[in-house]
Amino acid sequence: MYVFVRIFICLLLALIAIILVKKNRKGHNIKVKNAILLITIMSVILYLILMIIPFENCIYTFNSAESSLKYSNLYSPDLTVDGKTTTLTIYRKDVSTNEVLIIPKNNKGWKIGRGIDTKSLNVSSNKLYSVDICNYRNTDEWYIILTDWNDEIYSLCDNKNSTFKELSQTAKSRELKNYVAYIGKFDSSYVLIINNQEFEFVLSDGKRKTYELRLKE
Repeated sequence: MYVFVRIFICLLLALIAIILVKKNRKGHNIKVKNAILLITIMSVILYLILMIIPFENCIYTFNSAESSLKYSNLYSPDLTVDGKTTTLTIYRKDVSTNEVLIIPKNNKGWKIGRGIDTKSLNVSSNKLYSVDICNYRNTDEWYIILTDWNDEIYSLCDNKNSTFKELSQTAKSRELKNYVAYIGKFDSSYVLIINNQEFEFVLSDGKRKTYELRLKE
């Protein structure tokens, strides 16, 4: 629906502009072909701008994160996790690929989330787990997604008493389990407890800011 609304607006404005050009071409010595070409270019530019800017957020509020996601991406979420001012949604474009979008909310409901506002930290993976820590831009709304490669996790918690939700996924003909939680503010004090072992996130040296999941000493 998000895309269709923008196409409709641009086509409608372009049609109105073309009608006005044809109506007033004689009195203003307007070349119709040149005018139509200019209108087409301006319509494409307007479409690209509207794709980036969710103007609906100024006039409309959705009653759920699910309805917001369906409007903007035409997908239904497989999992939602609520934060204080955002909701993380996970949906699938195909059987094996999960997509993540964080949707902002207020006391009235949910707005439209943009992919450019969902940021992820660089976290190195190991043979047992992979971790994605994502954030809604310019907030302390952080979420963690832990993928168990070998189905070996029997207990999972952290030092913030976060509630983890489980989401199964099929990838490369095998079943994987993802554990997702809202963790609030993320910093070096955050500890993940997997199978009664404490893991910390250590910032590695180098030009690129990368975190490594390490067993806490």
